This record gives sequence, structure tokens and C-alpha cells, in this order.
Amino acid sequence: MATEKKLMMAASGGVSADYWRFNLDYASYNPPASLNGDVLTADPINDGSITGETTSVNDIQFNSIGTKMYLMDTNELIEFRTIDPPWYLPDLNLGVNDSITSGNDGFHLIEDENKMFAVEGGAVYEYTISGGTYTLAHTLDVSAQETDAAGIFVGDDGSKMYIGGVTSDNIYEYTLSTPYLLSSATYVQALAAGGGDITSIRFRSDGLRMYAQKGVYDIHQYDLTSAWDLSTASYIQEYSPTDTAVGVKGLWFSDDMSTMAIGCDGDNRVYRYSIGGFEVPNTAYGIFFKPDGSKMFVGLTAASGDGVLEYSLSTAWDTSTAVLDNTLSTAVGVDGVFFKPDGTKMFIVSGNDILEYALSDPWSLASSSASLTQTFDPAATSRGVYIKPSGDIMFVTGLESVKQYSLSTDWDVSSATLVKTLGNLGLSGDSNDIAFSPNGVRMFLTQDSGSSRRQVAQYYLSIPWDMEGAVKVKEFDISTMAVDAY
Repeated sequence: MATEKKLMMAASGGVSADYWRFNLDYASYNPPASLNGDVLTADPINDGSITGETTSVNDIQFNSIGTKMYLMDTNELIEFRTIDPPWYLPDLNLGVNDSITSGNDGFHLIEDENKMFAVEGGAVYEYTISGGTYTLAHTLDVSAQETDAAGIFVGDDGSKMYIGGVTSDNIYEYTLSTPYLLSSATYVQALAAGGGDITSIRFRSDGLRMYAQKGVYDIHQYDLTSAWDLSTASYIQEYSPTDTAVGVKGLWFSDDMSTMAIGCDGDNRVYRYSIGGFEVPNTAYGIFFKPDGSKMFVGLTAASGDGVLEYSLSTAWDTSTAVLDNTLSTAVGVDGVFFKPDGTKMFIVSGNDILEYALSDPWSLASSSASLTQTFDPAATSRGVYIKPSGDIMFVTGLESVKQYSLSTDWDVSSATLVKTLGNLGLSGDSNDIAFSPNGVRMFLTQDSGSSRRQVAQYYLSIPWDMEGAVKVKEFDISTMAVDAY
């Protein structure tokens, strides 16, 4: 089984920065880690036009890995396949169209059960799926509760069903005594949501958080103290994706609640958002993690706040759990951050200099711990630094090159001697930060030359830790993320 390799990258822009997690072996990316699915932090990433396939959007759904999307319009279910990378909407490819004669105002497809539940008017419809054909199996009359249903969700392993009301603005809860069998449904209760038509309903997998799409824009979040029980639901907040056109219909979340997609009937588009992410003040130009993932360090370059921020992560590698511990003011802008493996030394890149700090308390940037001990000038603008685990070789990225130095005294930048320079990087812009695989045969560079060309490049080194003959073997384009790679 292939080992997953991840690279965390600082993404600058405006007064904040997000951190994106990459897996170069599979040439795909995952959006920022979720902050418990808090929609107030949603940030638009990309969108896809479906004008050529339909003139209306009533509801949407994705498969669990984001490589397939289903869209319901006024008379058919449209399947879009091979979304690569996952959740990347500009790459929508039409798969098949399936005629759906009843239940066009909302649907929930249960792939593992080969079933689809749909709503329209005062009825819920159950379809069985076989060989790509949808066959109506049962109809449930819900007109006693709602005469204009638009939005449906089946959860709790198929034992609960929820529908939204356009006429009543309510959300209705049903129990299915036989999981995923509509004929076993019994009405339980209603939640008076108020304030607009309920056109889509989604739950987090644990049943303790619900989202309702209301009116032409708003997405409301509810928390439940008892899973799947609407009587325990409390309104928490709302999010209005006003960057879309009027007529929001259809709402879906990735399994880990890090990605949200909404359909828009007003302009026949589907919009994708990241949820959560991690924001730091000012502009971030460097990031480093303690080897066990329990600490994160972020370099800042801004007129009012040059320095390095130290965060503790209560869950290793999960930036949504970050808590600020210390701030080290450097009085100069920070372009890159690197640590000795035992946390007793920190190295930062600032303009033309590499600054070395001694930390009396390992991995702590408290004023009583950190002290500047050495400075090295590579005689050129520098962006990133990486030192071999043994401490005897140092790599420094410049605007269009990577320089390799030998350190006659391990981990002492003042003892650096230039050995070679790699100038032909095969990139179309500046090289920024740098990282290596543990065995020194793979080198990674972040590169930026404007919104049309942002990438992470991977190089193969035939001799470990020696740039002589380095060959670029793959790259990952991040130009769709609207961020600069550092």
C-alpha cells in the first residue's frame, strides 16, 4: 500500500491565510480542515456551469469522494462523472440523464442501498436503482403535513427521514421502522423553522447538526442535543452565499464536513465552498510543524506584525484545533521557517538573511526561551530554507534557484559554504518554500507567478541530498485556489 505523503502550504492573500493539505502522489487536494462544519466560515473556491445540460436546478448531491455529482432538474436526474480532482467543479463531465417522472423538488440518493428518495408536492417517492434504471417502488402521502415539499434527507442508518416545507416553512421528521423502506414511515414531529421556504435539508453524520436551505440565499445551522431528534434542535447561525445569483436550491456536504456545494437555479451553476480552514493575522509566508503534529509555527510578513506565531494543536495535524501559545517578534519580515528536529534551534528566512535562534525550551518561542545567535547572508533574495536531518547540508530557495550549502559545523548557519546552485527548475516563476522526503530523494518546491501559474513541484534526486542532476517528475497546479503559494 502506498504511503500517503502530505505537504502543508501557506497561502497568502489579503490579511489572512488558509492552509491547504496536499497529496502529490494522487495529484488531488483536500480543502481546509473543518471547524465542526461551521458554515459562517465558508469560503467560495470554484463553480461549474451546467447551462448546457439543464435550464433549472432543484437539488444536488455528490458521491462520498467528490468524483461524481447528481443534479435534479424539473424532469430528470443528471449524473456528472469523473470530477478530477475531486470536488473541482470546472471539470464537470456529463455522464447520463435519467428521467424522473415524480419527485423533482428534492432527492436523497443512497448508493449503498441502490435507492433514491424524492419529494414533490405533498408526496415522497421511493425509487429502486438497478443497472442505472430508476423504478418507482412506493409513494407516501405527506399532504397532511406539507402540500409543497422541497428537500429530503434520510439519516440514522435509514431509520429517520426529514422533508422541508415550502408552504409551511417547517421541517418534518419521520421514523422508518424498517430502514430505507418508505412504506414503514410514521410521522413524528415538526420543527417550525420560519422565515422562508425550506428547499434542502442536510445532517452531519452524527445527527447532532442540521443545515436547512431557506429562501433564496440563506443556509441555517441547527444543533441538536439528542441525535436526529428535532425536538432538541436549536438555531445557531446562518450563512448567506450572496456571491451566487438568486435562487439557491440544493445543498451538499462532504463526509468530513470540509466542503460545501450549493446549486443555484438563478444562473444554472453549482458553487463549491471550503468550510473552516485556518486563519492567521496579517500575511503568512512560512509554516512548520513539529514532527508529531502537536505544534505549528507560522511566519508573518506585515508592516505591523513581523514575527513567528507558535500554536498548539490539541489534535495532531488538525489546524482547526490550533491555539496560539506565543508570538516571537522578529522586527523583520519572515519568508520561511524551519526547526532542528529536537526543537532546540529555529531558522527563519528574512529577505537576504538566514537567522538562527537558540531555544532553551525546545519548541517554545516564549521570550525567555528564544534568542538570536547567528546570521547568514546568502547574498541574494531568499524565500525558504531546509536543513538535512544530520545538520550538515542546507538548502535555500531564491527567486529562481535553489542553493545547496555544506555546514562545517552541524546546525550552524555561520559555517555555511556554497556547494552548488540549481537554476533550471522548470518553473515559470519564483521558487518559494522547500521540503524533502525523509530519505532525501524527493524535493518539493512551491512556486508562484500570478494567478495563472501556481504550483507545487516534485523533483527526483538520484543521489540523496544532492541536487546534481535533479529532475522534475510531477507538479500539482493550484491556480484554481485563488491563493499565492508560499
